[in-house]
Amino acid sequence: MTIGVNTGSTIKASQIRNEFGNSASNNAVSLGNYRLGEFDVGELTNLPLDEGIPRSGAIKMSDFSQKSLNVIVKMPSGSYHVNAKTEYNNNNITIVKPSQSSKGKKQGGSKIIIFCNKKLGAVNPAGNGLVESRPSQNQCALRTGTWSSPTHVHVILGGEANVRGSGGKGGDGKNNNSGSAQSGAEGTSGLGIEHEGTLITLKSGSQIVRGSGGGGGGGHATETSKNTRHAAGGGGGGGAGFPHGSGGEPGTHGSNGAHGESSTELNGGEGGNGGNNDGEAIGGRGGNGGSVNSGSGNGAAGGSGNGRGEGESEGGAGGEGGAAIRRSVGHFHIIANSGTITGPTNRTGVS
Repeated sequence: MTIGVNTGSTIKASQIRNEFGNSASNNAVSLGNYRLGEFDVGELTNLPLDEGIPRSGAIKMSDFSQKSLNVIVKMPSGSYHVNAKTEYNNNNITIVKPSQSSKGKKQGGSKIIIFCNKKLGAVNPAGNGLVESRPSQNQCALRTGTWSSPTHVHVILGGEANVRGSGGKGGDGKNNNSGSAQSGAEGTSGLGIEHEGTLITLKSGSQIVRGSGGGGGGGHATETSKNTRHAAGGGGGGGAGFPHGSGGEPGTHGSNGAHGESSTELNGGEGGNGGNNDGEAIGGRGGNGGSVNSGSGNGAAGGSGNGRGEGESEGGAGGEGGAAIRRSVGHFHIIANSGTITGPTNRTGVS
């Protein structure tokens, strides 16, 4: 709990010790030792014990009124789909306290600071480094997780933080005239807020970016007026993101379609051409994958096959782009933003 919560109450040494631990030997409290020196955690430098507690000069009991233990949650060595609460449970943390203190972590009443200063993506890639699965938009690169009664949860993104949704896989080209070609996969999302009232700070250079959707697969075509001819659809292009989306597989019935292009981190891949069987049956071209700066981040729909009016299937829909920030709670607050946010910040649902 915070100490000195009643306005005008007298702060006791035991309250300070219970909140921050001892600052001298024999479990003693020495106010001067709560003035931290160069206490740094990555880009978070010269940290005080808590905001408002002096780091130098005079220090007095009243400086500790309504102050809380600060617990900094750090990022793991991995780069995908990080849950900050899991890292806390795994003790990947730094507790802001005097060097003499034996204070351990606690949730209730603490200020939980989730600090990220690295690149994170939402989906573990396949062995080729691309996204070949079809996760939902709800999947986020960094999730706050849920917390029990902290004073607050504060996400701080350092200047090298790059929290990105992953690109959607392109849809596969169609091999027959039944139904539509496969749609492009959805792009995933950047930051997922799961604790009510979470605070967010973006430092200069930091980024939160949605993933873009894959392009839809191209439709199949059949011509039977002269000879039976088939032409398969092309694969859709992958959507931009980190990691980026793979292109869709081509259809292979009759005249084969072409494979969709994989994307890059910023630009969607181009859809592959449909097969062309003597100009009589022409498969649909795959849709292009969405790009980061393409407005919605949505992939394009694949083209329909053209069987000269005798048999064809429609192209698949383009995959929808993800969000920069998603939430599973009512509110969060961006209290400082010197970075870049690309994509919607009002979508609900986090996984």
